[in-house]
Amino acid sequence: FADMNAAVNQLPTVRSNEDQLRVAHGICMSIGWMIFLSTGILFARFFRDHLPNTTPGGVKMWFHGHRIFQSIGIALTICGFVCIFVANDWRWSGPRAGAPVEQNQSWNSIHSICGLLACVIAWAQPLNAVFRCHPGERARFIFNWIHRFFGFGAWLLAAATIMIACVHFDLMYSSRPAALGLFIAFIAAFGFCLIILQILQCAGFIRQRRGSTGADMEMVQINGQTRVVNSPSNGGIRKLQAILFIPYIVVAWGTCIAICVLIGLKPKF
Repeated sequence: FADMNAAVNQLPTVRSNEDQLRVAHGICMSIGWMIFLSTGILFARFFRDHLPNTTPGGVKMWFHGHRIFQSIGIALTICGFVCIFVANDWRWSGPRAGAPVEQNQSWNSIHSICGLLACVIAWAQPLNAVFRCHPGERARFIFNWIHRFFGFGAWLLAAATIMIACVHFDLMYSSRPAALGLFIAFIAAFGFCLIILQILQCAGFIRQRRGSTGADMEMVQINGQTRVVNSPSNGGIRKLQAILFIPYIVVAWGTCIAICVLIGLKPKF
């Protein structure tokens, strides 16, 4: 620890251009994955039946939300990707043929390859969505499951990538243990929210099957107009899902902003 403290004390007082780009990389990736892409995943998974009659441009609100969150998140990951490659003079720092085994198995190398895979899969998601069939087609479920599988797989890779940084990259944060604790809190909040919302969704499905209508939403006449409303058995569940989503948003924003501050205050080099 004495050697590490001495090394930190000898660090420059002005941040180099490369170091500024590394800071930008960490902040862009943290915001992109922890706030926008994570929220977009949950929004598409659990809020399809909320506000069924609000359709700006003929598109349901859940799709607008999912598309906006994912677009911003992907844009931030592209910015972060470019920043780190410029900082490294466009040199690949991940595993490569001919490199020593120790280098290919280093945490920096694993961080690079996991991050690259997460970003590439995330960037491919809008492209595979272009080729989806109409919702009424029998084969639509195939696209749905492929889209979900790769989307959540990209999120898991990104979470592993950020966790590697929080555990092993001492000079990436002003306090690495604090960053680790904050990211663990975010992962716990995301996992808890995912599980609870899924339980509520399953409960709604069971109620729907037991109900007399057998439908999750119903068509009713209001003032001479046909409108879609949630069935009475599931209206309360929809409200509870929305209420439980708010604390997750607060935790996601709070932990992400705190981690970004720790990155911005990291040692200069």
